[in-house]
Amino acid sequence: MYKYGPRVYFDSEGAIVFQTGTIETTVTDYYKDNDPRDWHPELIGKEGIEMQQFGWGEYEEEFSSQKLARIDPQTRRPVFEARPEPDPNEVPSPPKNSLEEEVARLRAADLDNKEMINGLGEMLMSLMEG
Repeated sequence: MYKYGPRVYFDSEGAIVFQTGTIETTVTDYYKDNDPRDWHPELIGKEGIEMQQFGWGEYEEEFSSQKLARIDPQTRRPVFEARPEPDPNEVPSPPKNSLEEEVARLRAADLDNKEMINGLGEMLMSLMEG
């Protein structure tokens, strides 16, 4: 098992552009084929974006208890800040749908997908026969 710490992509001022989490994988060189520079819209074709790869477990306590504010461009070290305290007066908004409604919606969508796949299969078979 290969373990990779977070990767942080930042601009010349140290502002965070994109950050990955930690990754455990059986792939030897995971980022060779999965580099966010190839697929993330904030990174594609951008000039001046640098990347800092942190080791597995490096700054683990800070990442879990604080917010990554920026990367110091000179030292390439992370700069953390305290996470804001939640507002005790804020009332959480209720979910839009109950769990039962959401399950029913997903089952109906799954059934629609299955019917569509069956229809496509039938069309393909008729095209192959004709």
